[in-house]
Amino acid sequence: MKVNEASIQEAIADLKSQKKPNFSATAKIYGLERTTLAKQYKGQHTSMKTAMSTHKQRLNNAQESVLIKHINYLTNRGIPLTSQIVHNMAEKIIQGLVRKN
Repeated sequence: MKVNEASIQEAIADLKSQKKPNFSATAKIYGLERTTLAKQYKGQHTSMKTAMSTHKQRLNNAQESVLIKHINYLTNRGIPLTSQIVHNMAEKIIQGLVRKN
């Protein structure tokens, strides 16, 4: 079943107007899966875009912070960075080969 963001938002608004939210009936009205609607309503569901971004992310937050520090260090010294240089730095961080300054 294809999820339509507008339908989810309308269904959530409908649920909020109900004295006791009925997820099954509301999901049926808006053509949604009950579990998807319930998770969205409770704030437990992430968007597909967020899920894919998290899944594809190669650096964790600490590694990303190290990369940013290295980028800032080099740019503050006037060293121009290409995407390939940044990519190589990221690969070294992933492999644990970056030295602390």
